[in-house]
Amino acid sequence: MNGIENINSFTDKHELFSVLKEKISGKDYFIDCSTVDGRISAYKKCDALRTVISKSAQSIANLKVWALNEYDKQITTPKAKKIIKKLMRPNPKEDFKRWFKKLDTQTKLHGVAYVKKVLNSISGEYDYYIIPRQLITPYYENEFDIMYERRVKYYTVSAGGGKSYRLNLKMFMSFMIFH
Repeated sequence: MNGIENINSFTDKHELFSVLKEKISGKDYFIDCSTVDGRISAYKKCDALRTVISKSAQSIANLKVWALNEYDKQITTPKAKKIIKKLMRPNPKEDFKRWFKKLDTQTKLHGVAYVKKVLNSISGEYDYYIIPRQLITPYYENEFDIMYERRVKYYTVSAGGGKSYRLNLKMFMSFMIFH
């Protein structure tokens, strides 16, 4: 019976559908999550994964933020207020919640989030934009840092249509998750 001995042994219709789909297609369903495209595909196709990452990002975005000194006392200096204000509106198009959801989602999916800072010609301050991981290509040097990680020589960003541009490392930041 094509690998399905007893159709009545399936108690879950989703399990039955999954087995039938594999048998009809002739190949197993597999997503390689070691690649950027694989992780994005898994995020798009797996409701459970998307829900866990989205709930985590939502909780991060709902955090209250304030500046503290080394004694855990709140800092209310003009410089601290300016930094907090920038966190609340990292760029003209995104507020704190939206920006931090994107940041957390990228770090949960890829272990890193890339942020480009752009000088705003109107305000004279920097705006911060998250660049999706799938648009970034790192180019490495042939040496390692003290943690035996390869040093990045430079990054390029895909601009679409087969075009890309090189990022100025002084105008670029990466946020990583450490366990």
